[in-house]
This record gives sequence, structure tokens and C-alpha cells, in this order.
Amino acid sequence: MSLVRAWFPWIAGALALALVIGLYRIKTEAQETSGAVRTLDRDVAEARAEVRELRAEIAALDSPARVDALARQRLELEPGAGARARREAEMDGALPAPEARAPR
Repeated sequence: MSLVRAWFPWIAGALALALVIGLYRIKTEAQETSGAVRTLDRDVAEARAEVRELRAEIAALDSPARVDALARQRLELEPGAGARARREAEMDGALPAPEARAPR
């Protein structure tokens, strides 16, 4: 019985030391993980900002006015005039007759 009493403070001290070391490691890992999460949050925010910028750029590039201006400038095309529009019934007379294909 006296042997247990003699070793008890050493065992309790070693256990307390192990708990302190374990707690220190857990806190350190939690801080590292928290830093990594903050970095990822910052990266996500930057990526979302870039997506917003790209969507705004797409909207500007797809604007009908810009497309019409480019068609006039580079392709020398003009938007269709209402006077040139035909009704569906008139299209058959305006289009050439389809060519007959030879059977295969």
C-alpha cells in the first residue's frame, strides 16, 4: 500500500503533463485550421468577385447594341428592316424550290 502512495504523485504528474501537452497540440492544430479556413474564405470571396466581374463583362459583350455595331463595322451587315420581313405564307414563293435528291 505504501508503494502505491509513493508512486501516485509521479503517475498523477505524468498524466497531468500528458494532458497539458495534448491540450497544447489540440489548440495549436485548431489555430492552424482556423487560419486555413480564413484563407479559404478569402479565396472564395475573391473568386466570387471575379465571377461577378466576368458576368458583367459577358453582359457588356452580349449587348444587342454592341453586336449590331460590330456586325455593321466588321461584316458590313445591317439589321433586317421591317419592310423586308415576309409573312410565313409569302415565304414559299420567295424561296427557290428544293432540289430533288437522287435515292441512295
